[in-house]
Amino acid sequence: MFKSKAGTEFLEKMSWVADMLMFSILWFVFSIPIVTIGAATSATYRAVQVRMKEGNGIVWSVFWKTFKNSLPQATVSWLIYFMITLVFGLNQMQLVNELAGSWLNHFSQIFLLVVIILITPVSVDNTSKTIPVTIIQDKK
Repeated sequence: MFKSKAGTEFLEKMSWVADMLMFSILWFVFSIPIVTIGAATSATYRAVQVRMKEGNGIVWSVFWKTFKNSLPQATVSWLIYFMITLVFGLNQMQLVNELAGSWLNHFSQIFLLVVIILITPVSVDNTSKTIPVTIIQDKK
């Protein structure tokens, strides 16, 4: 039977799009409890990493394994990140409303922004190097 290379490439691209859609849905569902946003983000990051490296469509097993393993560490790092961002937001509200316009508040705002920028990669990629993922391939 005749096989088209363009058809195969199209199916591979559509499989990739479907996997990315599944990652987005999994991230959204597992982020509904606000406390688990860190673990869901970490699991999504790792699952996309494995998908890009391996090229196969194992979505759920990689996501779930990473989510379970990273839940304690990612939750703590997410809560720390959330608290720093909350302080940043409250401080910004005070500066906008001119309730606290001292140079110290402006300096603390810049300091908190730098801390948030520096913590972001750590809070997202806190498990990619520590959790081995075993891919089970079907034997034909």
